[in-house]
Amino acid sequence: MSDTSDKTEEPTARKLEKTREEGQFARSQELSVAILTIAVAILLYIIGGTIASNLLEIFEKSFIFDEGVIRNQQGLAKKISELTLNSFLSITPIFITTLFLAIGAALMVGGIGFSVKGFMPKLSKLDPISGLGRIFGKRSLSEVIKGILKLMLIASTAGLFIFYYSTELFSLSLKDVYLAPQEGLEILSAGFLVMSLSLLVIAIIDVPLQMYLFKEKLKMSIQEIKDEMKETEGNPEVKQRIRSKQREIAMAKMLDEVSNADVIITNPMHFSVALIYELDGNSAPIVVAKGADFMAKKIREIGGDAGVHIFEEPQLARALFFTTNIGDQIPQKLFEAVAEVIAFVFRLNDFSSKGKMPIKPTIHVPDDLKFDENGNII
Repeated sequence: MSDTSDKTEEPTARKLEKTREEGQFARSQELSVAILTIAVAILLYIIGGTIASNLLEIFEKSFIFDEGVIRNQQGLAKKISELTLNSFLSITPIFITTLFLAIGAALMVGGIGFSVKGFMPKLSKLDPISGLGRIFGKRSLSEVIKGILKLMLIASTAGLFIFYYSTELFSLSLKDVYLAPQEGLEILSAGFLVMSLSLLVIAIIDVPLQMYLFKEKLKMSIQEIKDEMKETEGNPEVKQRIRSKQREIAMAKMLDEVSNADVIITNPMHFSVALIYELDGNSAPIVVAKGADFMAKKIREIGGDAGVHIFEEPQLARALFFTTNIGDQIPQKLFEAVAEVIAFVFRLNDFSSKGKMPIKPTIHVPDDLKFDENGNII
């Protein structure tokens, strides 16, 4: 059994969904009982006299049979059926009201849900340790306290009501046989209504209590959240290894492109950006590799081994590094600066055949693209 003291985290959306699938909902039995009893009490208070009169009339008719009805079995059965139907119709409003209010009370707290899993047997319920935990848990304690409060409220309310209406109750025996049942039912309905209203006090306390207990029951430990993430999203450690492997593959592919570059522009130590330019002139130079610190050194080493020209220009190297991604064309604002570098590289290629050393150009980078080594505009 897991230690509930470790369950400090709010339930996840998946945990809430799974709970509903298993047929578990926040329920306030006290609210349902209070609503039902109050509604029935109000209904009895309003139409109780009419129901009493109808039932008394039906009761009288049940003792009145003419000789023809008694001798005719079909007539007797019909008479009994009519009396039974009339009795049922007299109390039908109470049954219908109770049905609709039972559904409404369920909708007010927790909603209505059905799940086959809720009916499935669980071996965990046979665990004696878990059983003791339920017996002496918060929910059981709250039920005991509610039971005592209900008993005290109903008993005190009933006592006060009987004391207040004692004169009327004792005088019923002196009244007409037709009026006594009607007035007695009216007094009984009033008493039932008063006692039902007392249950509302318990319900007002119980609703937030049940929602709190249900929420506490669903709380999760950090380990449970991790386990759920493994089930729904995959093991984070495995995903991290996959991302690391993908970065390694991308890095290896990038370094393979360095040997095909036309020029590597460097900081010279901290940044290196390798560019390739198609001589057809239909597109701008493209960044095929870039890196900082160790990766910058690696790019320079691979480029040097492949005979790629390395051009040292700190401002241009930082501008390219912080404004481009691998595979991007260079920004339009750097077209002129990069064009001068590539033109210088092409002149260097001619130098090997003609023997005339070209002069290294002075590169101008726009002010809004001048970065320091941390990527901040200077």
